Amino acid sequence: FLAIVAAVFLLLYLVKAWRRVAPRFASAPALPRVLYRAELDRLGEVSIRRAPGESREAFAFRLRDRLPSFEGLTSAHVAAAFGVHTPEPGSLREKASGVRRDLRVGFPHWKRFLGLITPWSWLRSK
Repeated sequence: FLAIVAAVFLLLYLVKAWRRVAPRFASAPALPRVLYRAELDRLGEVSIRRAPGESREAFAFRLRDRLPSFEGLTSAHVAAAFGVHTPEPGSLREKASGVRRDLRVGFPHWKRFLGLITPWSWLRSK
């Protein structure tokens, strides 16, 4: 039983780690989706999630006071997803960096650390 529990935890941590580092290996067309997903996972670590039925844009609008950089990343992700235009990888990475900066400023270190060590925090990202 302990081996099964350990294997499940290991699998959860491996998936979490992959989703966090995947933007480094993503191709240019996949980068908007992968970066957006990685930042959603980080938001999930501090218990910020989209409500059922809430659009990506409405979610970003709701967070604009606390995480202003997330709105730009969301816009870039949606534009790329619907083929409006493909943002430059450098611009996308800068927007994602801004979201991480907003998280560092807006949330205490202990809360971000607890989210980081929680292996299942990515499961509810959407």
